[in-house]
Amino acid sequence: MKVELFQPESVTEPRHWVRHDQAFAMMLRPGSIEWGSKRSVLEKFEIRAGRLSAVRPSYRRVGGLMNVTHLQLSISDAA
Repeated sequence: MKVELFQPESVTEPRHWVRHDQAFAMMLRPGSIEWGSKRSVLEKFEIRAGRLSAVRPSYRRVGGLMNVTHLQLSISDAA
């Protein structure tokens, strides 16, 4: 298992990302996240502090701005 703290990003262009492990994330502060299946269909989601999210492996998304501080727990398949 791996625990990471993510701070808001300073990127201005959407990026493509793929998770290779399972992860749980807890939002520490309110903020927002943009994501979608491709750049032309990004949606913005307002996030409240305390929200929990689970992401499955091989989850493919295009992410835009991620303006939310969160703590992420990644869990390998072996665990």
